[in-house]
Amino acid sequence: MKIKIKTMSETLKRGLEKLGELIQPLAELEERYIGFLDFLGFSEIVKYNPKKFLEQIYSLCYNISLINISSKMKSGFFDGMPIGFADLSDVLVNMLFFSDSIIVWSENLSIDSFHKMLIVMSRFLINGFQSNFPIRGALTKGLFSYNPRREDTNLMVSGQLVYGPGLVAAFDLEKDQMWSGCVIDNDCLRYYDELVKNKNTITNAGIDALLEHNWVVRYTAPFRKKNVESYVINWNIDKNFDKLKIEEAFHDYNKPTDSESVKSKIKNTIDFLEFTSKL
Repeated sequence: MKIKIKTMSETLKRGLEKLGELIQPLAELEERYIGFLDFLGFSEIVKYNPKKFLEQIYSLCYNISLINISSKMKSGFFDGMPIGFADLSDVLVNMLFFSDSIIVWSENLSIDSFHKMLIVMSRFLINGFQSNFPIRGALTKGLFSYNPRREDTNLMVSGQLVYGPGLVAAFDLEKDQMWSGCVIDNDCLRYYDELVKNKNTITNAGIDALLEHNWVVRYTAPFRKKNVESYVINWNIDKNFDKLKIEEAFHDYNKPTDSESVKSKIKNTIDFLEFTSKL
C-alpha cells in the first residue's frame, strides 16, 4: 500500500508538534556579526608534543581566548606570583571554543556590536603572535543562531548548538586564506558603513574612519586560488612585531614548517607585516 505524500506530511507535522512539547525548541536564526578563527598548525602541535606539554599548551590557548573576549581583567596569585585573568562577568561577545577552532558572535548588528567584534578579532591575532600561536580568521555578517544548554547527566553532554548560513560563510572565508590574518567580508563592512553614516553627519566616518586610523587596511589578501583586494584587520597597528617573531610563531611548539603550504603562509604573513610597518 502506497502512502501519499500528503499523509506523510501530516504525520510528520504531528510528530514535530509532539516533539516540540518535549524538548527545548531551537532559537530563531537572526542576523549577527560572526567571526571564525583557527589556530594554525595546531594538529601538528598535537602530534609532536608530549601529553603534559600539550595540556599546558591547550590551557594557555583557552585562557588567552577568555582574555580576548573579556572587557576587564581580574587579578590574583598563582604560586605566589601576581597574575591577571579574564573577568567573565562582562564579556564583549559570545564564544565557542572547540579543538583548534573558535567561533565568536554578536547579539545583534548594532554599531557597538561591530566595534566589539573588531576589538576581539584584533586581540586574537595580536595575542596569538605574542604567544606564538598564529591565527587565521574571518569576520562576516549573516543569519546565525545558538542554543547553549548543558544536560544534567552523569557524563558531560553539551547541548550547545551553533548554526546558520552566516557561520558557513565565515568558515569558508577563513579556510580559503593563505596566511595568519583576518579578512572582513565586504557585505559585512558595507552594512556597518551604512549604519554609521545614517546616524552620523561627520564625513569621515564608518569605513573611512577605520582606514584613517589603520584599524583596517585595504590589502591584496592571499587566497588559495588567487589574491583578492580585501578589507583586512591590521594586527600590526602598534608595530610590535618583526620578521623573526612571525617566523618564531610558526615554528614554536615543535610545529614543522618544511611544507610548501606553511612556507607560503609564513611569507604571506611577513609580506603583510612589512606592508603595515610602512603605514
